[in-house]
Amino acid sequence: MKKTFSLVIPTLGRVQELDRLLESIRYQTMPIDALEVIIVDQNEDSRLNAIVSKYSKQFFIKHLKVNFKGAARARNYGLKFATGRYINFPDDDSFLSKDTLKKVLAFFSVNQSYDALAVKVLDPIKKKPALLNFPNMSGEISCFNFYRRTIEFNIFWKRDILLRLGGFDENLGVGTFFASEESGDLVLRALSNSYKLFYNADIILYHPDKRNPSLDKVYSYALGFGALLNKHIKSRNLCILPYAINYLGRAIIGMLLYMVLYNGYKFKKYYLRLKGSIQGFKYAGKTLEY
Repeated sequence: MKKTFSLVIPTLGRVQELDRLLESIRYQTMPIDALEVIIVDQNEDSRLNAIVSKYSKQFFIKHLKVNFKGAARARNYGLKFATGRYINFPDDDSFLSKDTLKKVLAFFSVNQSYDALAVKVLDPIKKKPALLNFPNMSGEISCFNFYRRTIEFNIFWKRDILLRLGGFDENLGVGTFFASEESGDLVLRALSNSYKLFYNADIILYHPDKRNPSLDKVYSYALGFGALLNKHIKSRNLCILPYAINYLGRAIIGMLLYMVLYNGYKFKKYYLRLKGSIQGFKYAGKTLEY
């Protein structure tokens, strides 16, 4: 039986966080039999078995054990088993507000011309935008704002559109050398194919705000941006240009500012963003075929 929602959750190493996510799904203010949860379990042990057993009594769960690592690959694998009309890929440390799915469904019921819907992400403690500076005003997603409104787990896609796009690029994202931008790539491909995306600031997901990654992660994420830039320049997708100007401009200005202010940590952070972007661009050109 086809469902209204498929929630595809790639997970590795998190148990309590996954429990919180599944608990938030359990208390959605819409018929629970209208959704399915697909857990793509990348753990090498059976740590999730008890949690899956607990919530399988509440709603339908497909527990898929895999022998690979990689967030984009896991999402694509789970997508093969999804039957829902709308697909979302929750992070295993995110969770839903009680009316998230009800509001998403209400949006699509009166806005069928849109192919995907992005929602606002808040830190559960601070109740402020998490990970990105998500705006308070709703509106269409474009080349000029997608990088402020979209992230891997805050988008609800129409299933047929996601399949036409071919899912996520498995060369990008956590678990790969180019450790970010699998979502940016997917959104850019959607926009370049004239699909319509909307951002609704009144629908909420929660995720801890983690905007101070280690310098190693700053560099690896920048490698992902460099690969993204290389890919979309090769395909002549000019939609990448506003993001590129913003990303590289902020890196250069940040380096100059914190060099003057003698802030070694922040200078190095922006330096690694620039260096990683350049290295990622070059390496992607040599290693990735598109």
